Amino acid sequence: MFRSLKGVRRFQGLKRFQGLKRTKSRSSLAGAKQHRLLYGKGPSTNVPAVFSTALIRINDAYSSKITWRLLARSSPGFSLIELMIVIAIVSVVSTLAIPAYQNYIVSANSTKLSVHYRQASNWVRAEMVRLQSRLTGGGDSTEISAGRDETSEWVNALLADIAGSETASPSSGAAFVPAAEGAAPDAITLSVSGTPLDANLRVTITRPIFGNFDSSEQTHLCWGGVACINNTE
Repeated sequence: MFRSLKGVRRFQGLKRFQGLKRTKSRSSLAGAKQHRLLYGKGPSTNVPAVFSTALIRINDAYSSKITWRLLARSSPGFSLIELMIVIAIVSVVSTLAIPAYQNYIVSANSTKLSVHYRQASNWVRAEMVRLQSRLTGGGDSTEISAGRDETSEWVNALLADIAGSETASPSSGAAFVPAAEGAAPDAITLSVSGTPLDANLRVTITRPIFGNFDSSEQTHLCWGGVACINNTE
């Protein structure tokens, strides 16, 4: 088949060359396939979509990391100076504003009590004049006297005539109460003695010690709506 050893060697070299060429061709084909898979050159690969999703996720994670870093830089918390300023403001408010507000409340309640005291005095004086007019006009003296011979009857009539007085005291209680031990300290008290029938009716109106008032004050009204001449009687 071969004429010489040299021919054999040439044949072997040709076979080896063809084998190397075939191996190189396979490597080139595999590289081309890999290239198509990586960069989407092939007609039916989905690898680019996978890469796109992965890139989007990486980008979102990086953006979130940057956002958190910016938030951490923009809100570092309170400094010592800011905390000291807040403490100073709170101290000023607690030292000046709160006592001033408390004094205002006390003054307002004292003014309210004084108004109730004048209302009670004016109403009792007017009521006595009205009752006396009824008696002189021919009214039933027994009936008139029976309706105004108890302290509670005067207090109830006063509360009914002055709108809102049932809850008008500084503590939201009744503004007018019968005089008694343990009566509300922020209400005007009334006490009644005598009767209209006997013409010796006497109503005592008392403003208690409260708020800015260091002492109590009393008004004594006798039958006919006039102040009693002798307040000790």
